[in-house]
Amino acid sequence: MVKNNKTVKVKIIAKVRADCNYTVDMKEEDYKKYEEVVTSQMTSSEMDDEILDIASKYRIYGNIDLNEPEDIEFHRIEA
Repeated sequence: MVKNNKTVKVKIIAKVRADCNYTVDMKEEDYKKYEEVVTSQMTSSEMDDEILDIASKYRIYGNIDLNEPEDIEFHRIEA
């Protein structure tokens, strides 16, 4: 039997939920900055970026529990 090695371009879409729940000693100025950001007129994307900058100081990436992807879909992309 001859294997078919032809490939197709496919976009993979999946929802992945991440849980993060831990306690840190945060600098008061960082918490005040957070409060300013969430009450500002920034776009959601800008807020997310600013909040992530603050959270990164407190090792958010080392404390995330990624769950298994859900609702995985493959969408063929025609050339």
